[in-house]
Amino acid sequence: MSKLPRLATEVVATHPDVIACTGTAEATALSAATSEIPIVFLFVADPLALGIVTSLAQPAGNITGIAVAAQLLEGKRLELLVDLLGPSARKFVWLGNPKNPSVNALWADAAATASHLTVYIVRLELILTSGPQRRLASWFHPPSCSVLTS
Repeated sequence: MSKLPRLATEVVATHPDVIACTGTAEATALSAATSEIPIVFLFVADPLALGIVTSLAQPAGNITGIAVAAQLLEGKRLELLVDLLGPSARKFVWLGNPKNPSVNALWADAAATASHLTVYIVRLELILTSGPQRRLASWFHPPSCSVLTS
């Protein structure tokens, strides 16, 4: 993600009529790179809290788009996992990428739901550098522990 500000500056330097992007980190980098070229984003988690937009109801400035309420669904994901695994599932590991700007909001929803469901959940921050083929299951013992990723 450290390359994004440089890439955003390069995109802005080409003077496009409009810039479209997906993702929170991309929208953040582009909004910092220009206040003049229109930016349309998709799949940004809580752009208001991140300061990307000043209002969800009325676009202002040069940036608008579609926000996702992923932080509102994280608890539901945990609830569904608990229901799926049954009453013996009481321990969960929540993996989050600390470079994801919305990781704290996602964790807050998961933690609140865990408290409500009276299950134990622990937060681990993890950045996989060798790709998704990593074998996460071998990291957690005993095998009665479930993993929820975000």
